[in-house]
Amino acid sequence: MKYPKLLEITFSFLFACLFLATGCTDKLATKQVATVQQLKPHPLNPLDTNEIKVARQILLDEGKPHVPIASLSPEASRRSVTLLSPNKAFGFPGAGCAFAVIEDPGLRRAFSSDHHATVHDASVFGYEAALAAYRDCDDWLRAQLAYLRANRDLVEREIAATPNLKMAHVEATYLAWIDASGLGVADPHKHFLDRGVALSPGTQFGAPQYVRLNFGTQKARLAEALKRISSASRPSPRG
Repeated sequence: MKYPKLLEITFSFLFACLFLATGCTDKLATKQVATVQQLKPHPLNPLDTNEIKVARQILLDEGKPHVPIASLSPEASRRSVTLLSPNKAFGFPGAGCAFAVIEDPGLRRAFSSDHHATVHDASVFGYEAALAAYRDCDDWLRAQLAYLRANRDLVEREIAATPNLKMAHVEATYLAWIDASGLGVADPHKHFLDRGVALSPGTQFGAPQYVRLNFGTQKARLAEALKRISSASRPSPRG
């Protein structure tokens, strides 16, 4: 099997740009958890194209099993790169420990051919932190996911009650993708920023009428942000 394109891609670029949250199978990151039935005919199924697929996956909702793309079939596994790290789930990005699961030997050699030119190896601290997280911190992770689900529910309630805004239910990740087209403003990101709340601009994702809210934060801070979003979305009493 040949990997002409992959050899041109650096290790850091793979981590930075080829991101797939669980079920987030389009560039707008819909935050839905995909089922096996949905994934198999999807364009991101490696069996559907002659491309290599890279996936990094995050799960939030309960009762919806995680389906790695590599698990769809032996061929899908052979042509997939699955990126994993405890950094986001356990909240220690400074530890700097991440790894890739690559079944195919040729793909594995291509992937690792020049990564030392762009990314350093994990530190001893990173290894120890990852080991402690995976081995000893299941209770902590469950508590954090419960906290994030409560934050997610708060965001969905507040956005549903706010005129001119809407969003889909978030099943995966801690990012809310908010449709602000109802505001009728040219730049929703600037509109909210001028009123005291900094959101990620939808222009970064090819959708200028959207903004993205990271709700992986303290509930009090999130509540204040939502208060400002709500105020900024309502008609001014002065007309």
